[in-house]
Amino acid sequence: MFNKGDVVVYSASGVCEVEEISTKSFGSFSAEYYVLRPLMQKAATVFVPTQNGALTKKIHPILTRSEFEAVFASLKSLAPIRPQSEGERQQKFTEILESGDRAGLMLMVYDLYNYSREQQQNGRRLHIGDEKLLRTAENMLFEEVAYVFEIDKTAADEFIKSKF
Repeated sequence: MFNKGDVVVYSASGVCEVEEISTKSFGSFSAEYYVLRPLMQKAATVFVPTQNGALTKKIHPILTRSEFEAVFASLKSLAPIRPQSEGERQQKFTEILESGDRAGLMLMVYDLYNYSREQQQNGRRLHIGDEKLLRTAENMLFEEVAYVFEIDKTAADEFIKSKF
């Protein structure tokens, strides 16, 4: 359970503040919602029903600096995760995105960077699905790292790449 004022990561919406927890009515349906305000998209508001487990499991507490440092330190010892077929990649990487596992997200980004380089060397590009997954993972990571380390998103990009 999250509280008003908590800073969290919500799936592809990125770093959000829990603005309130309140009952909202949409048409004839009424339920309790987390009202999330994405910090990088000031005009956006995200409503997450508190009783919808599939959606609330996509809300994760933001990591601390020391937790991120531990993730960075563990990267070198983790095995690559890139499945070879496009279908397997889509499934595995979607699972990682939804899990909120930051080490998994970083490995996913690293694997897709390497795969993109391989594709370029062969005169090809990433598949559209892989590009979308990469951009979503980058957005989630860069926003959270930028927030936690008090840097901008561009600096967060370089900061994360330096850890690979």
